[in-house]
Amino acid sequence: MNIYNILKIKHVSNIEIPPAIFIEDALNRIATPAFEKLGLKNNKHKYIWEGNYNTNEIKNIIRFSYRGPNVNFMIGKNFKFIPILNNKDEIKYKTNELQLFENIEYFDNKRGISLWNKYFFENTLKRFIKNESDRIHDLFMSSIDINGNIEIALRQIQDKYSVYEIRYPNPKYVLAFLYAKNREKEKSKIIMTEYIEESSITNCNLLLKLDMI
Repeated sequence: MNIYNILKIKHVSNIEIPPAIFIEDALNRIATPAFEKLGLKNNKHKYIWEGNYNTNEIKNIIRFSYRGPNVNFMIGKNFKFIPILNNKDEIKYKTNELQLFENIEYFDNKRGISLWNKYFFENTLKRFIKNESDRIHDLFMSSIDINGNIEIALRQIQDKYSVYEIRYPNPKYVLAFLYAKNREKEKSKIIMTEYIEESSITNCNLLLKLDMI
C-alpha cells in the first residue's frame, strides 16, 4: 500500500481525482442533508441547492464547482428583481444565478476542500460541513432583508485586496439595484453610473431598470 495513503499525506503518487459519480454521491450523502436543514433543496441542478424567495424577493443559493483538485462552494443570494447582463450586454433575469455571494475561502481560508482523491474529498467535505454550517446559517440570516445585503455589498466593495473587484456580477452592480429596491434611487444611479464607466458597459438601459424597481 502507498505509504502516503497510510499516513494520509498528499503526494503525487496518490493523486487521483474522483469521478463525477463519486463526487455527486458524496455531496448527496454529506452536503445535501446539511443544506436541507438550512431550507435549501437540490431538485433542479445537481450542483445547486436553492431556497424559496422570501417576501423581500431574496432567496438563498449554494453552488458547488470544481476544477482539478480545487473545490469551491459559492454561498449567497439571488434577487428576483436584479437582472444579469450576458456577454452581449443583454439584460436577462435568471433565478438560479448567484448575485451576491462568498466563496469557500470566506468560511475556511486555510484548509478548504480537496479533490486530491476520494479519501481527501470525503473527509475534507465532512469537515467543512461540520465546521461551517453554523456560519453559513448566520450569513443567510444576516441577509434576509435589503439592508443586510447592502451591508454585505458595501463590505465587499471596500475590501480592496480581494477577489470581489473581479467578481461577476460586481458588488457595485448589485448594490445599485439594492439601493433602488430600498427607495434610495439617487444613490442607486450614482453607483450604477460609476460601475458602467469603470466597466465600459454599453447597455444604458440599466439606469432605466433602476427606475422600474
